[in-house]
Amino acid sequence: MARPRKNTVDYFPHDCQHKQTMFILETRYGNDGYAFWFKLLETLGSTEGHIIDCRNEVALEFLRAKTRTTPDLCDEILGLLAKLGAIDPGLWANKIIWSDNFLDRIKDVYKNRRIEMPTKPSFYEQKPDETLVSTDINPQSKVKETKVNKKKILLTYSDDFEKFWRECPNKKDKGEASKTFSAVVEAGVSVEVLIDAMSKYAKSVAGRELKHIKHPSTWLNKQCWNDTYDAITQSDSNTGIAQSQLEELQRRFGH
Repeated sequence: MARPRKNTVDYFPHDCQHKQTMFILETRYGNDGYAFWFKLLETLGSTEGHIIDCRNEVALEFLRAKTRTTPDLCDEILGLLAKLGAIDPGLWANKIIWSDNFLDRIKDVYKNRRIEMPTKPSFYEQKPDETLVSTDINPQSKVKETKVNKKKILLTYSDDFEKFWRECPNKKDKGEASKTFSAVVEAGVSVEVLIDAMSKYAKSVAGRELKHIKHPSTWLNKQCWNDTYDAITQSDSNTGIAQSQLEELQRRFGH
């Protein structure tokens, strides 16, 4: 008799270096946020098809018990994870927990089993019958209008971020920096602290080559607002420039 097909895993990779999701969870919820995330991944791994259906009261109660959270806190953290894209936001709107990233990281298990991986569930949402709607609007014009509106949204930055951006000595990847800035502020770090720390960082790296200065998003992800910075004085900067000019002259004329 053939062995039953197994759609669960006994393990998953655990990185030593965490990224934005874990940083935000730990900043907002401390060790409880850290524990919640990995207990959620354990539950996903041991659940058939790696799908947690929270419409099922038993499944939901088990998740709350495993993560040791109250109903409100559990829903709050899951809502944040959906917002961050750590779990699928569309499915979570239907109280289904699914993580594409988690499935991607365990794909080698299914490859070794030589079976297909579980696939993401989908929900059919009925749309209005367009044949019953009378309108003079050209659908193609509507599509163009939507694209234009989305572009406007992408080009909009908050006043707080613009103040922060003006202090950045290496103005690279503004869009990514804006998203990280918003996440850090949402996690509880004040705008004033970020702006003041970036200003000090900019003074501390004055005179350095641009390639040796952190991108704003990198600076934020590494929590560099907690660092201590020694500002370079004008006299130090001038001395450094004069020294470099002297070295260049010596190189040219062989002295």
